[in-house]
Amino acid sequence: MKTQCRFLSEDEQLKIHERSIKILEEVGVKFLSEKALKIMEKNGASVDKKEKLAKIPREMVDQALS
Repeated sequence: MKTQCRFLSEDEQLKIHERSIKILEEVGVKFLSEKALKIMEKNGASVDKKEKLAKIPREMVDQALS
């Protein structure tokens, strides 16, 4: 028998997930690797090569998590 311990409610987990998605979409993630930026862009992220920043759309995150 497995014992599970939950620190967050499902609602709290959903709020964290939604806010994380918002950050990925609106603020983005800085990648120092040109190769990583190319991969992100190829897979649907909006990439600012000068700033080395990738804004990752919800669909891309959903696909990665499925």
